[in-house]
Amino acid sequence: MLQKENPASKKPIKRKTKAVDEEFKLSNLDIKDLLPLWSGFAPTLSRELSFAIPKFVVFDVLSRTIVDFVNSQTLEGALPLQVGAGPAGLAVSAVAGAIAGVAGAVVSHPADLILTYTSVSKKSNEVSDSDTRESAAPPGWVGVVKELLSREGGVANLFIGLPARGIFFFLVIGLQFFLYDYVKNLFQVGTDDLSLVLDVFYAVREGLVNMDS
Repeated sequence: MLQKENPASKKPIKRKTKAVDEEFKLSNLDIKDLLPLWSGFAPTLSRELSFAIPKFVVFDVLSRTIVDFVNSQTLEGALPLQVGAGPAGLAVSAVAGAIAGVAGAVVSHPADLILTYTSVSKKSNEVSDSDTRESAAPPGWVGVVKELLSREGGVANLFIGLPARGIFFFLVIGLQFFLYDYVKNLFQVGTDDLSLVLDVFYAVREGLVNMDS
């Protein structure tokens, strides 16, 4: 009489895969294997620098202008207004930071928009290529710029969505500078203290300070 085999008694067959057998070693990597980690470095850098440089420049110029104007209108003997010092100084930081955020958003918006469109076009091409089994090169930022400028509106298409982005950075950057100066006041850290720390680091690096003693 034949006995039926119990399916549960069968042991699963273990199959070794190449990925498990091979041991990962950094020494086996080539430079070309690491290059994809920095594939979006240039576009990201163009977007971040075009935002950060106008932000800090506008904040510095605007805050100094407001402080100089207010101090020139105050009576003799009154305490001079300083950026980030006291309620009035914090208000100056918040206002100048908010306007600086809008300036950074205006300058960097075309680069941010082009980077976004490039990423979207690349993903859409990957989906279409998986269906057709073809590897077409995705359009670069030059093609995206030409496409935007060819549409109705021309250069204005590079600033699509700017109002929403401007309002966002108006609030975020204004709050950023306000909190930065508020925390400095809370811990009683001034500009001279920060300069002193940098001087100490410089002295240690140049060997002017003996750390062993």
